Amino acid sequence: MKKSELKKIIKEELKNVLKESFFRLPGHVIGNEFYSVVNQLKSIYDGQKNGNDFNPKDLANIISTLQAIKKEAKQFNSEDEVPISYKYGSKK
Repeated sequence: MKKSELKKIIKEELKNVLKESFFRLPGHVIGNEFYSVVNQLKSIYDGQKNGNDFNPKDLANIISTLQAIKKEAKQFNSEDEVPISYKYGSKK
């Protein structure tokens, strides 16, 4: 087998592996931090619809929390690798 053919096969296999990988958030983050951010953002949105003043610090706080949530995400390659703590709402 030629080196170029081997490289092509390896690249194709890597693409397949990457296609199968996915990210999950742990349940405690979904039920706490993520839920809180959704409510905070809705509050800002509703306030703006009602003509309230905009506070940039509130939005900065949401962004900061979202960045922390993003750090909690974990990558998995198959459903079998996902621990119970990352199966929020799973019926399995």
